[in-house]
Amino acid sequence: LLVLLTTAGVRHSFGQGVGISEISIVPHASAILELRHESGFFKGLLIPRMTTAERLTIATDAAAAGLVVYDTETLSFWYWDGIWRSMAASPFGTANQLLGINAAGDANEYKTLLGTTNRISVVNAANSITLSAPQDIHTGANPQFVGLYLTGNMPLVLEGLTNNEFETSITLVDPTQDNIVSFPDRSGTVVLSGIGTLNSNLAVTTDVSGQLTTAEGAQPFNVNSDAIKLGVDNSDALTVNATSDFNDAVNIDGTTTISSTGSLDVDGATTLDQVTINTADGDFSVSGSNKVLISSGNSGADAIQLSTATGNVDIEGTGVEIDATTGGISLDAGSASNISTSSGDIDISAAGELDLDGGTTVAIDGTTGVGISSTANDVSITGADNVNITGTAAGVLLQAGTDASITGANDVSATATVG
Repeated sequence: LLVLLTTAGVRHSFGQGVGISEISIVPHASAILELRHESGFFKGLLIPRMTTAERLTIATDAAAAGLVVYDTETLSFWYWDGIWRSMAASPFGTANQLLGINAAGDANEYKTLLGTTNRISVVNAANSITLSAPQDIHTGANPQFVGLYLTGNMPLVLEGLTNNEFETSITLVDPTQDNIVSFPDRSGTVVLSGIGTLNSNLAVTTDVSGQLTTAEGAQPFNVNSDAIKLGVDNSDALTVNATSDFNDAVNIDGTTTISSTGSLDVDGATTLDQVTINTADGDFSVSGSNKVLISSGNSGADAIQLSTATGNVDIEGTGVEIDATTGGISLDAGSASNISTSSGDIDISAAGELDLDGGTTVAIDGTTGVGISSTANDVSITGADNVNITGTAAGVLLQAGTDASITGANDVSATATVG
């Protein structure tokens, strides 16, 4: 009788699984074993229960993959898959959690996906979790950053319009102090050191004292601009130590020294104020399509000094005016001194001594008239060879506050009335 009672709920036939219930059942065709509650108190499947230590001893007995037990200490189910793996202890995580593996890699656990302030945002919705950055950062986007901090000696690489094997890298010399590089509030081309051609043909650097120089000895120093300003005001000094060529209107206002080892050419409507010009072994020439004005308010003996060691001093324009209102004038050429006009007067006047010298000849040729005067001191015109002063239309005026002298080793001529 006992046997009949214990087996009444078991049905088995070959070719199908085993069904266990309070009554005779036919197990599902896909199951090798089906447990089913049909009547009476609800019942479940009770699998082997053991402590953690007991569970761990099973591994030493070559446990079968898929073996399931219940750990009474961790209060969770475990299955064997070469190592013991825990099933999640709670049936569900909290809102918007993900089921994952713990840090040890030996158990499942629910994890909360968190964002970071101003970096990654997490938006949870039905059937989805969306991660997003504060702004687009893909290759076609234009992200903006405040206080971008880059490290490394080459922190920025620029590809340019064409994506190819060529890039421009910005490198940094390892700083030994905090530095600030400021960009002006304007558009333009960045000035580079080294040989190369920019839109302005400008390549400059600074020397150890901070002075502006050409970056390379052979590099042209050309500044193409409608307005060029050197210095802050007329108290600043401008020194040019090179063969110089000015091919436009030039206005130099200040106590200025121009020293050239070669030739110095100024071509244009030109004003030179309080100027000392020296060329060591070349010519000094000033020419303009309009009037050439050289003036000085300096009270020194040589308020205006134009000199060359071996070359010529040539001044030419539609009119020429050299005026030292409170000082003297010295024009001293290693070779010839030539002052001429194409249509107007030549007016050379000084409050102090006026001295015009030529290593070979002195030629002053005014198309209309020539005026040479010193209001208070001597006027001296000296040529080692010839002295020629010509006023074609209006004459020649030579006036001195004290003595006036014209001296030439050979010919001395003044074409027109000399007063």
